[in-house]
Amino acid sequence: MSETQNTDLSFLKINRNEPRQTEGGSRNRIILSVLIIIVIIAVGSFIAVRSGSSSEIVELGTVALTTSGQESAILSASGYIVAQRKAAVASKGTGRLEFLGVIEGDRVKTGEIIGRLERRDVEAGLGQVKANLSVAKAMLESAKAELEDASASFERQKILYAQNSISRAEYDGANARYKRAVAGVTSA
Repeated sequence: MSETQNTDLSFLKINRNEPRQTEGGSRNRIILSVLIIIVIIAVGSFIAVRSGSSSEIVELGTVALTTSGQESAILSASGYIVAQRKAAVASKGTGRLEFLGVIEGDRVKTGEIIGRLERRDVEAGLGQVKANLSVAKAMLESAKAELEDASASFERQKILYAQNSISRAEYDGANARYKRAVAGVTSA
């Protein structure tokens, strides 16, 4: 038995002269593993770049759980409701309101007709203004005619006064009439 034990134990002895195969083998395995990882990364990157243009767009949303009590809930609060913007509405003329096309709280747009005043008062006022205009035109024409007559009379009186054919009072009267006619045309 001792021989078999010696034989077996000699087999376990480390021989330092023999070249080591384990170091070179593990180094080759590490290099091979690194190369395989690099190839896998390169292939994965290539596939990702080629298929990147066909990616799908995902929309996100919020999901809320409702119960039957929430569907029929009524909110009651006390306080004041104040408009965000206030609008003042005014008319250029006065009169009774004939038509109102909106009620409080309606939304209106710029330029929309919201009401109409009675036209009879405005039309009567327009008729009065037209009549006053006609009278003013007639007065202007009369003042122009008076100016023309006073101008001609004054020119004649000036010539006669230069010849000493009329008195100074007659000349002054014609001059005053002419000046009144000029003032009448200006005021008309």
